[in-house]
Amino acid sequence: MLDACAGRGHKTAILSNAVGPTGYVVAADLHEAKLDQLKRESAQAGWSIAEVCPVDWSVGTAGLDRTPFDAVLVDAPCTGTGTLRRRPEIAARRTESSIAELTAIQFSILTNAAKCVRVGGRLVYSVCSVLPEEGQEVVARFLASQVGFTVAPFAAPAVGVGLSALMLAPHTHGTDGYFVGKLVRR
Repeated sequence: MLDACAGRGHKTAILSNAVGPTGYVVAADLHEAKLDQLKRESAQAGWSIAEVCPVDWSVGTAGLDRTPFDAVLVDAPCTGTGTLRRRPEIAARRTESSIAELTAIQFSILTNAAKCVRVGGRLVYSVCSVLPEEGQEVVARFLASQVGFTVAPFAAPAVGVGLSALMLAPHTHGTDGYFVGKLVRR
């Protein structure tokens, strides 16, 4: 399993617990300082992390595509609009041009991370954003440009979007806002 945008490893820890002691989790991120913190915390907590890799997904895979993964998680950098109720200062930092820049990066990250998914494997794309251009529009653009991937259904019915995806909204679900899309490589 690959956590492509691992950051400090919160989701990596969840993935590690899911695969258990015999599983194989690789944590990758652009920021080496975050990966150093992840290494320290994972050693203390006993997480099953096989490897930690610095990767700039906006330009390539750093060789991680050589051995495809059963599952790849891309929790992409985003505007954070889904967290506005907790962090209202985010609104002051976002402009239309910054959103356009982020969606271009998100698309590049998703496209490159997808190269690491084996045939039959899953690719999960998520953002803590309620903006369609960061969620369902990135996935739709990806699907239009990539042969061999299709939307995979969630076990529970999809919420709030036309794709088979999960969209959580603060005013509806009492959580932060999130978009999660699940794809499978055919």
